[in-house]
Amino acid sequence: MSTLRVNTIESFTTADALNLNDKVQISGSTASGANSFAHGRETVADGFASHAEGLGTSTTGSYAHAEGRFTSAFGANSHAEGNLTVAKASYSHAEGQSTEIPVSAFAAHAEGQSTIASASYSHAEGHNTGAKGAYSHAEGSGSTASGHSSHAEGHLTEASGIAAHSQGKSTLAQGDYSFASGHNTVATQSYQTVVGAYNASSSLPADSYFVVGNGITNGLRGNLAVFASESITLGGGPSVDIILDTGSIPTADPSLVGQLYMTSSAHFGGPAAKFVLMISV
Repeated sequence: MSTLRVNTIESFTTADALNLNDKVQISGSTASGANSFAHGRETVADGFASHAEGLGTSTTGSYAHAEGRFTSAFGANSHAEGNLTVAKASYSHAEGQSTEIPVSAFAAHAEGQSTIASASYSHAEGHNTGAKGAYSHAEGSGSTASGHSSHAEGHLTEASGIAAHSQGKSTLAQGDYSFASGHNTVATQSYQTVVGAYNASSSLPADSYFVVGNGITNGLRGNLAVFASESITLGGGPSVDIILDTGSIPTADPSLVGQLYMTSSAHFGGPAAKFVLMISV
């Protein structure tokens, strides 16, 4: 490699540009890739036209860029920044603290702390999250999106179904296109929506599309309401079965907006409860 020594820097008064057709490295760094640039301290630019800067950074992929402290950009056109981040896949981006993108995760993005985007076009952010499904998104703390095109957010949530969505705390969206929200809710059926806390997922009617959980613990699970499609027909189409746990509903006006309560037991055709939903006006 030829050596460039500059003793005097003068301004250019013409339109001619200064061209460097060689590798450029600063003392203490190594630029071994053609047209690469390494500067800082103990940086290494091995990839063609790559750029390594900071402390202990390295670039192996062509056109890659590593900056910060001990970051590595292995994939072609990849970018690693921050501290101890690794971008192994082509067109991937790892940033923050100890984030990682494996070689199989084409065009993935990991940011935050200890996040991993391990599938192509996936995105992991926050703390200790994992985007394992293709096109998936995991955010928050300890959340995992393993289903194709799934989304997990909040704390310790998981979306394992195709295009499923989980949010809140310790929720699980297991069914394809399902939605689990609240605290320790589980959506096991496809197209199912579950809200509340600690719902009972076993022995539910088929096609229980909407469930409101009102359990207390993992061992004491229960449902306040279940909306399910039944096989019997009424008026030329399937009826909707609304199941309410009356033992969990207040029998007097709680004066709370959004609270369902029971007021009477008289109903045409037989004894039944009358329910009122408080709304603001």
